[in-house]
This record gives sequence, C-alpha cells and structure tokens, in this order.
Amino acid sequence: MAVDEVEDVRCLTAFWNAALNDHELTFQALRVLRGWVLNVARAPDSEAALATLLPTLAAAPANHQRITHLLRTVRDYDESVPAAAVRLRATVHPA
Repeated sequence: MAVDEVEDVRCLTAFWNAALNDHELTFQALRVLRGWVLNVARAPDSEAALATLLPTLAAAPANHQRITHLLRTVRDYDESVPAAAVRLRATVHPA
C-alpha cells in the first residue's frame, strides 16, 4: 500500500470512529454503512473497501458490537440476507 493510501485509510478510520462514537451521529453513520453493504451487489468493488474498513473500525469493542449487529440484521429489499453481509461479517473478527 502506498503512503498516500495508508494516510487515506487512517483518515477514513478516524472519521468513521468519530461518527460511530458520537451519540448524535451513530444512527446516521450506521445507516450509511448499511447502504454501502446493500450497494455491493451494484458496485462489487466497494466490497473490498468495506472489507478493509470494517475490521479496522471493529477493533474498538463498541464499534465491533455495532458493526456485527448491522451485518447480522441488514436485509435486502426482499428481506433476504445480502451475501455481501455474510462475507463482510467473516472479515470482522471478535474484539
């Protein structure tokens, strides 16, 4: 990974950690992440980005709980569990 990419990952992680840990923003942040998970079917490249971001965010115990809950409960338009959610859940290891 290039130096710029490492810095981008660091900045994005800091941004998402701040959003997830702000009581006024947590719900909105999780809604955005849920939308990204649901969008993987239309934008497959986004799964790789989420597979990098989510485990990093889940390093904090509170975020681990939030993210694993999101990935367990997200449903597609037909109430099915998106395959991407199952794959992404496998990338998020217990804190």
